[in-house]
Amino acid sequence: MTTDEIYTAIGKVVNNEAHQKRFYKKERELIFYRCNESENRGNIDRLDGLHGTFCIIGTNEIKTLRKDDITECGGATESYCQLSEVQISVNLYSDNDEALDVLNMLSMYLRAQSVKDELQSNGLSIQYISGVRRLDTVIKNRWEYRAQMDITAQAVTGNIEIPLEIWTKWGYNINGSPDIYNRRCLGTSDEFDRLDVDCAGS
Repeated sequence: MTTDEIYTAIGKVVNNEAHQKRFYKKERELIFYRCNESENRGNIDRLDGLHGTFCIIGTNEIKTLRKDDITECGGATESYCQLSEVQISVNLYSDNDEALDVLNMLSMYLRAQSVKDELQSNGLSIQYISGVRRLDTVIKNRWEYRAQMDITAQAVTGNIEIPLEIWTKWGYNINGSPDIYNRRCLGTSDEFDRLDVDCAGS
């Protein structure tokens, strides 16, 4: 998943009106932004009095999986996929004292198995949700209520394919033995280690 895809998966859950009725029950509009859309907090009047942000603040590699595919004429393709922990900071801002309550409700909502299943169907698996902290402050001579929590999730954050030309004496069968009846390629071959690891869906 790219960062855009991670934000999209989250947005489908938290910016959905039907979902918000379960963790936010007032008539006021509540919009969650990705952090780069709400980074200019000096211009607070541009934003709604009540809004939230989801910010990816880092990734931590858990493991990298490799798969090698044999191609025609002694070539191969290396495929790598990287499973990572993704750290996400969630902030809720308000012009009245409701930020803490709403974020506490959102924290419980994201722990629901049905919500976890929906996120996982979009490639994101929640592993941990921290406690909620109160971080009120003054912005442009205005008192702003703010609550914050952290989420750790897992996602496949990278896929790459690298073509190789390693067999050049003769064609090889799928089991790695020389194909002496169909010598279409010339040269010599080095030993090739095949790992049958399926990156898709890991």
